[in-house]
Amino acid sequence: MKRSTLAARLIGARNNRERRKLLAANLSLADAGLAHELKDYCYRICTSEPADARRAAAGLSTLREFAPDREIAALGHWVDGIAD
Repeated sequence: MKRSTLAARLIGARNNRERRKLLAANLSLADAGLAHELKDYCYRICTSEPADARRAAAGLSTLREFAPDREIAALGHWVDGIAD
C-alpha cells in the first residue's frame, strides 16, 4: 500500500479502532512521511471540508501513538490547530 492510500483510509476510518487496525497492518508506513501526507491533505481541505480536516487530525493523533516521533508530534499539533 502507498502512504497516500493509507492516509486516505485513515481519514475515511469511522473510529479510532479502525485507524489503529490500519496502522497495525501497515507499520512500515507509520512514519513522518505518512504524517506529512495527512498534514498536506488537511491543509488542502481545511476551509472547504472541516469534517475531513478533523478526521485527518484524528488520523495523525493515532499515528502519534504508533510512532512517537518529534516530527510526527509537531505535525500533529499543527494539524490539530488547523482542524479546530
